[in-house]
Amino acid sequence: MKRLFCAALAAVFALFPVCLPALAETASAAEGGLQYEGADPVSYLEEFVKACPMRAAGTDGELAAAEFLAAKYEAFGYLPYEGEDAVVPFSFRGTESRNVLAVKPMQGRQLSDPDTKIVILSAHMDNAAQGMPSGYQGAYDNGSGVAALLAVAENLRDKDLPFHVIFANFGAEELGLYGSQAFMQGFLGNLSRLLLEVNFDVVGGGKNLYLYTDEVSSSYDTYIRGIAERIGAVLTDNPPNKKVLPSGMGKFPYSHVGMMSDHSVFLAQDVPCAFLFSYDWENPALGSTEGNASIVMHTPQDNLDHLHANYALHMRSAAALATELLTDADFVGEMTDFDKWDYSVLLSGGLSLGLRLGIIVLGAVFVVVKYFRLKEPPAASAGSGG
Repeated sequence: MKRLFCAALAAVFALFPVCLPALAETASAAEGGLQYEGADPVSYLEEFVKACPMRAAGTDGELAAAEFLAAKYEAFGYLPYEGEDAVVPFSFRGTESRNVLAVKPMQGRQLSDPDTKIVILSAHMDNAAQGMPSGYQGAYDNGSGVAALLAVAENLRDKDLPFHVIFANFGAEELGLYGSQAFMQGFLGNLSRLLLEVNFDVVGGGKNLYLYTDEVSSSYDTYIRGIAERIGAVLTDNPPNKKVLPSGMGKFPYSHVGMMSDHSVFLAQDVPCAFLFSYDWENPALGSTEGNASIVMHTPQDNLDHLHANYALHMRSAAALATELLTDADFVGEMTDFDKWDYSVLLSGGLSLGLRLGIIVLGAVFVVVKYFRLKEPPAASAGSGG
């Protein structure tokens, strides 16, 4: 009963205030109308998951994956986020994990310069390999996201951008977003410098590719979708019923599929986010990748042999969209001066004002209904009357 009550409260909050308004190769992808010529994430996917299949947080396999990715960023000419090594260790619950953090600095500027802007591109590198049999690779989750990020990193290496780009492969996402939380706790700078956080998680999963930005509409969501339309990257509309869950992540007392990855840590600090993913949002089975409640994520079937038929198109669409977005002439202006309803006041003090108001409204409706039922005259019994 308590769990049911919590779920009902979470649903009230969700519906009440916030429902307002291998080696990289050049790939030419015209599938489905997509216009993309850039590094092919499909080849990166195969290379990564074959080299580093068992990547559970805190294991030697995760360390091997971190070193693999750090070498890629070094080959692209990118610098460590801090110190001499892009592999940054952190601890959680007595376990040692690590993030991989590399920087493409703005030309002529230092990351430490306080007046420069920053974009973060992320994809968690760990997987649910603990206890999995031989043959498991974490290809969906999250080899596909890592591969898309590597493709974008290659695409951007010769671009002169008016902001810094941090490439982040977070560890320990599967166990509770610990890598992204560690990054935010040690972030070198003011959060107001962050233009956007783009997160890739299972972009090669199900039948649709989704974009989630926030619980309320914003001009930058519209802007990003316009970029997607321009290059022929098909984004499926997010369902109106967001499959609300009673467990909260970040600043919200509830969660749903669109929140369940590292970007929610940034969203909790009011950093603009763009989450690209393709596991099936509309399927009753949470995390379903192929429809009909066929779940591949976190199962022994998560390998290259079980990739969804659309995985290549989704991965290339995600890489193309991020590349086009960051190189668009209007990007900095759009992300500096955007319109979004400010609902932060509803989320202060732990239990949000929105949740409280929702409870009050439900209580008032209950009282009114009970009052009018008591006022109704009793029904006449059968056979009575003149």
